Amino acid sequence: MFDFGFTRFITSSLVKFFWGLYVIIGILGFVAAILIGLYYFLQGETLVGTVAILVLPVVVVFYLLCIRMGLELAIVFFRIETHLRCIREHYENK
Repeated sequence: MFDFGFTRFITSSLVKFFWGLYVIIGILGFVAAILIGLYYFLQGETLVGTVAILVLPVVVVFYLLCIRMGLELAIVFFRIETHLRCIREHYENK
């Protein structure tokens, strides 16, 4: 945390935590979508209820896929940095 030279990155170690947090948020969003749909069904708005039950869970899954791809992209960037550092050290030691 106090490494001002940024020689060790904390992002790669926090990715698992953030993914778990986003999955929990996604599950809550999925449950909320179903509850919203049921609420509209009970109010007599069957079209809105159907759309909420069918569309909102798809939006939640899309949200989780986008978050997952972003986190994987971050990991790829850090792996590229690690590999480039190893290559640089290999050529500097020759």
